[in-house]
Amino acid sequence: EVLQEMDKFSFALSPTMPKQHIDTVRGKINELELKYKGIQATQSDAEEAALLDRIEALDKLAEKVANAPTPEEQQRLYTELYEAVKLLDADVRQRRLLAPKQPTPTP
Repeated sequence: EVLQEMDKFSFALSPTMPKQHIDTVRGKINELELKYKGIQATQSDAEEAALLDRIEALDKLAEKVANAPTPEEQQRLYTELYEAVKLLDADVRQRRLLAPKQPTPTP
C-alpha cells in the first residue's frame, strides 16, 4: 500500500512538489508502523526501538525529499526513500507471516 502510494507520486517529483504528496507518503509510512505494531512483530524493547528508529529515519528522509534543492537530488532521495520503505514493507510482511496467530474471541 505504501509503495503504491509512492508510485503515484514518483512522476510528480519537482522542486515545487506539493507538500501534500510528501505528507501522504508520511501518512502511509505511519500506517505501516501501526501495522507493524498491530501484529506485535517486535520480540523485545530493542526491536521496538529499532523499528521506531527506522520509522523516524523514513520520516526525515521524506522531509529531505520535500526540501531537495534540485530535481536530481529530489529524485535520488525519493529513490532512497522508496527503497527504504520497500525494505520495511517486506519486513512487516515477513513478520506477519511469522507472528503467532491470535485466537479469535468467541461471542
